[in-house]
Amino acid sequence: MLRVSFVATIVGLALPAAAVAQTTSTDELIRTLLARIDALEHRVNELESSHAVASSAMASTSVAAPVEHEHVSVANAPSHEEHDAPIPSSVGDGIRVRGFADVGFTSEKVGKQVNSFGLGQLDLFVTSRISNKLSFLAEAVFEHESDNSTGIDLERMLLQYRHNEYLNVDIGRYHGSIGYYNSAYHHGSWLQTAVGRPWIFQFEDNGGPLPIHNVGVSVNGRLPWQAAGLRYSIEVGNGRNYLPNSDPVQNLFDNNLAKAVNVALSISPRSAPGWKFGTSIYRDRAAVIGGKTVGQNIGAAYAVYDRAGTEFLNEVVWMRHTVGGMTTSLPAFYHQVSRRYGAARPYARYEWANVTGRDPVAGSMGTTPGVHQQVLGGIRYDFSEYLAFKIQAGRREEQGSWSPSGAAQLSFTF
Repeated sequence: MLRVSFVATIVGLALPAAAVAQTTSTDELIRTLLARIDALEHRVNELESSHAVASSAMASTSVAAPVEHEHVSVANAPSHEEHDAPIPSSVGDGIRVRGFADVGFTSEKVGKQVNSFGLGQLDLFVTSRISNKLSFLAEAVFEHESDNSTGIDLERMLLQYRHNEYLNVDIGRYHGSIGYYNSAYHHGSWLQTAVGRPWIFQFEDNGGPLPIHNVGVSVNGRLPWQAAGLRYSIEVGNGRNYLPNSDPVQNLFDNNLAKAVNVALSISPRSAPGWKFGTSIYRDRAAVIGGKTVGQNIGAAYAVYDRAGTEFLNEVVWMRHTVGGMTTSLPAFYHQVSRRYGAARPYARYEWANVTGRDPVAGSMGTTPGVHQQVLGGIRYDFSEYLAFKIQAGRREEQGSWSPSGAAQLSFTF
């Protein structure tokens, strides 16, 4: 009735007095106006409903979109591309930080029995997107020394340019592409199946002989033959310093004019799903004890299968050193196999290396000459995609003497 009165008032003001007297005409006009008002109200309701649906869709899209790149599961991931923390998907997403850490217990009989709890590395992995093709990566590790002190190492620091899938440029401190293990498993024991790394791929400050880290430029990407899954990497850097009582990674300057060059190729054929084959060649001139400069050549090759819960790693590395007309070799290889059964993954590994007593690099490092062998086995149990427990036992040979070892480790990511 309020609407009728409102319309009638408007009509009364708008029509001349003579027309108001004509009741029949007025009633017809009111009915016409009411019909038009009903039609307008119906149209308004339709528009409001459409707007509400659109707003709801936009709201749900804006909430759900970031979830795709916020959550990245790297449990049991085979490749280094999956291991790294996710780089922000767009400019302005800010800095992303991931962490890896572990706590363990070791028992090893070398001279006398030693049982110890120990803190592992605390690895903080930082990424940030600067522009559509430019990003930043840093990896800072808190680790504990033999005197129980704690130090901080900047393991990786890279400015990364991603032109397309065929051309990527990394500038700074990187993990060299020697073999498979070094580029597939970075710092953070949670990433790898076993408690520790194979001896040949141990980090420099843990007695490893290889130039695991380097400072320089790395150019890498895919090659056009897509069916073969070809990838390449070309690296030029300062190389490694083998002088005692000095940092093996030449962060600020190279102690000679030579530059280390490494070229790596890998293939992941579509016709053999899960398999990856690769090779690399590294050349440098490195300083060793006694003021000598050694010509260093490192060849590596691997055949890796990782698919459907099965892991089968096979690598061989051959280090050759030349000084004063004398050439020595340090060959090494390992095999590792594991199989996932639900949350459990039993594994086994065999390692072998032959350290020549005359080798200038081994002598400069103080590495025990002779055959080094290790046989180990264990099981990894993933409580979730963020927490894993590992327990393993093994035997190690140095200078013809075998010694047992055991270890347990709780590793996690956050």
